Amino acid sequence: MQLQAMSWALFTDGSLNPQRGIGIGIALLVPEGFLETESKRIDSKDVAARAQHRRFEDTSSTQLEVQTAIWAVEEFGAKSPLTLHTDSQNVVGLSGRRQRLESTNYISKQSGKPIRHAELYRQYFALTDRCEFTVRKVSGHSDYRYQDTVHRIFHYVDREARRLLKQWLRELER
Repeated sequence: MQLQAMSWALFTDGSLNPQRGIGIGIALLVPEGFLETESKRIDSKDVAARAQHRRFEDTSSTQLEVQTAIWAVEEFGAKSPLTLHTDSQNVVGLSGRRQRLESTNYISKQSGKPIRHAELYRQYFALTDRCEFTVRKVSGHSDYRYQDTVHRIFHYVDREARRLLKQWLRELER
């Protein structure tokens, strides 16, 4: 009898304060089977208690989402196969842009200079080569009451990221 490897779902999101250039990246890892749970049985306190976060400084919205994906997959990548759930269009679209980015050596055709975030994208692609994961787009900031389990979990992850960023900003004000 052959045992099948457990699959995992990894939810990531970021919350940014653009004025200070700081953000919170958040990650929640659950067994893929957990996504079969009836959405109304998912509790925000459980999500908050299980989620892990990391603070990022000197960042932007684009950077934060990619930094969070890299950190989270590095943190949980040993748990494969892994499906990364994110609302970041940039992260979702990176695999489709990889060939063009690498063929131009991350140089902009217009300016002839390296593109913004080139090193971050290199890190992301190196990670995709090392770890077994797929990326799935989640429509973020939607009303969880009308969504399935994936959207409800993501809603709570997003909400926790925003709560943690507000907490960090209060700490900085003291």
